[in-house]
Amino acid sequence: MDETQQKANDLIAKANALWANAHWDGAVIHYKQAEQLYDAAMYYEQAAELYNPYRTFYLVAGECYFKLGSYGAAERSFRLLVDFSPDHDQAWWMLGQAVLLQNRPSDAESLFEQSIELGSTDVEPYYYGAIVKSSLGKKDAVLPLLRRALDIQPSWEERARAENWLRDYVDLL
Repeated sequence: MDETQQKANDLIAKANALWANAHWDGAVIHYKQAEQLYDAAMYYEQAAELYNPYRTFYLVAGECYFKLGSYGAAERSFRLLVDFSPDHDQAWWMLGQAVLLQNRPSDAESLFEQSIELGSTDVEPYYYGAIVKSSLGKKDAVLPLLRRALDIQPSWEERARAENWLRDYVDLL
């Protein structure tokens, strides 16, 4: 193991310890946990920048920022990963979520589509893609996406019924 990889490993170990200590109860993140998640994200990013094979740690950094509600920072991390690894379907849909939560559904649309095109088996690109299509008035595209999402994760039906953009579509399936 060369010195650069060892430094990156040390950064990841620090980040992992902070991530493990940053427990939160549901949606509430307290100041100390937020500080730990932010520091963990910084360490993950530094490791990804330092050692090329660890570029996928941009995904974990983006997840930290996402949990903090720092959607612009999450977007930046996810973009760095898709620039490095354009076939990473999870990075595409996570990027889509970060963009959507910045109230940019038109921009998010193609990101969810890219994840689906790459063959994602995750529920998120289909579910959030359906939300985006509905919000953009593309009603014909909503049902196939929502159907696929609920095929993947039937328990998300209750979530869809509670979602303003999807509730009218659930009974049409």
